[in-house]
Amino acid sequence: MHARLRHRGHESLSLSLSLSLSLTVRKAGNVVQLKHYRFDRRMRQARHKGGPSMGDSVNGDHALGANDKSCAPSVLANSDRNDSQPCTGQLGAECAYTCLPGYVPFGRHVCQSYSTNEHVVYDHQFAGGHCLRLCSSSPACTSPALPLRVNSTDKDGPCLHTQCYANQSVLLQSLSRGSYELWMRARNNETGIYLDHVDLTRSPADQDWQQGAIGVTGLGMAAECVAHALGYISDDQFLARVSLTLRSILSLTTGFKLDRNAHGWIPTFVDTRTGAAMNPDDTNRYSSLATGLDTAGALFARTYVLSNPQLCSSAQGAVLIELATQAFEAVDWTTLLCNGTHIDSNSSGLPMLFDSTDGCSAVEFPESDGYYQFFELHYTVALAYHAACTVSQTLACPAFDTMFRRWQGRAQHPNQAFEGLPLLSEWSAYVVQLPYYMVHAFNGNADFLRLFRSHWAADKAYYASPAINAGQQGIYGLGAGPTIDWCAGTTYEADRINTNASLAHCRTFSPYSIAGYLPLANSTVRADLQALAAAGITTLRVDQDHFLWRKALLDLDWSQGYGVTMVDFSAEFFGLASLTLPPTFFQTMTNHSYASLAMRRR
Repeated sequence: MHARLRHRGHESLSLSLSLSLSLTVRKAGNVVQLKHYRFDRRMRQARHKGGPSMGDSVNGDHALGANDKSCAPSVLANSDRNDSQPCTGQLGAECAYTCLPGYVPFGRHVCQSYSTNEHVVYDHQFAGGHCLRLCSSSPACTSPALPLRVNSTDKDGPCLHTQCYANQSVLLQSLSRGSYELWMRARNNETGIYLDHVDLTRSPADQDWQQGAIGVTGLGMAAECVAHALGYISDDQFLARVSLTLRSILSLTTGFKLDRNAHGWIPTFVDTRTGAAMNPDDTNRYSSLATGLDTAGALFARTYVLSNPQLCSSAQGAVLIELATQAFEAVDWTTLLCNGTHIDSNSSGLPMLFDSTDGCSAVEFPESDGYYQFFELHYTVALAYHAACTVSQTLACPAFDTMFRRWQGRAQHPNQAFEGLPLLSEWSAYVVQLPYYMVHAFNGNADFLRLFRSHWAADKAYYASPAINAGQQGIYGLGAGPTIDWCAGTTYEADRINTNASLAHCRTFSPYSIAGYLPLANSTVRADLQALAAAGITTLRVDQDHFLWRKALLDLDWSQGYGVTMVDFSAEFFGLASLTLPPTFFQTMTNHSYASLAMRRR
């Protein structure tokens, strides 16, 4: 939903709230109410005014009402910090520790106070460091071999099982294979539509097939291209998989009819088996973001086939190219602009939602400096601009040209920052990572690429700050995904840089957001992922492979949540793939030949 808030002095700020829906499902004869947040998370939120500062909240003076700055002497189990050598110090002091043989370290042990969501988590105590037990059967990996660890058990209880890999490249390639295995789990092989999330506690056949996600389906088509480029699937497999997905998007698959409005816009969530909207009673269910990301994936596949002579010259390749072209043409992109309530090609509003005809809502207008606030609509903005001004010179082109310049201009005028680092947004890494992998207007723009690097630096700096007290061993990564209700007040959250430290909630970090930065900080990010693999805390198993998933520092026993949300996870596969693919792979596959996309009458 979208609202305008008036603050003292008549200063207007935008508040964009995550759109949610309630889904009732039946499992084992019981009705379970699930609250799931929409994929098209809004990027604007009113700035927090007042309240404790980052240092105050973390140090607890204001949040907890304490005057004493000291933490009581503290031991750390299974380490050298015992009764004869306890941790001591004042708030903010870090206690170095060494784990006993058979244990591995994880986290920084810091004197701190922390409260969130009406829970006092730490009150003047050392916390954050752990010594995690290795399984008794775990081998010692001899250099250059490297360990990947995963939660397991032995006769003495919970422990970390170790598997050795020949070197860093082999280790990261294994994670890449595990990432693609998850994409295969997410796909409905009868229709080619992809799930919103994969629940690893359930069998591959027993997933929530009624909760498909259109934006994820676009990312899934791009993932199939990447998998083919890496040699994970054959030519025939690639062409068949993507062609089936495109047929379903065009309602050409028997028994599958995709819900669209009068102008071709698609809902965020649809049933992977039928194409019906998950929330048919929601009049404003058609999403500009999901439709744009889905079509970006279709064009990614089209460009990939066109760039591969063997695929392009095949009959199946020609069919895929035609289907992808039709997917682009299925949307009237010139209906994107909105005056606040209705489609208006002379206006400048960018809506997130449409109704079945000409209504639009959740609209963003340019800021006072003339540029749009950067949020999750880059795919759609670029497609609409090219449809109006490149594919054909429509009467709406002047308005769309202005829109595009106002969008792209934000790269030269970033309006947010953290510790002196300019940012496009304070929100999770997906805000810049998905455009990097899916939009040439982002990955081909030097100003956006500089900000991409700045986002990575700010991410690390935020986790190293007193808000989180982490930042080492790869413990960072602003992401979105499932979280823990008691500390976050919800079961899904998009993490962000917060100057109010209590809003760090569960202190969750997301390795997939780290992997998404691999194209620009290769050696450092590789080392960070290697450290996480060695710690084992974030490792999950899928069949015989592994991948890295988000973890809450406030509860290391929490795992997965209700499932791996694929839109959030996607950057892990793309980032790891960038280690093997040509350096300009994503720039090339998003640099579409719009001149060849001759628009036909819909």
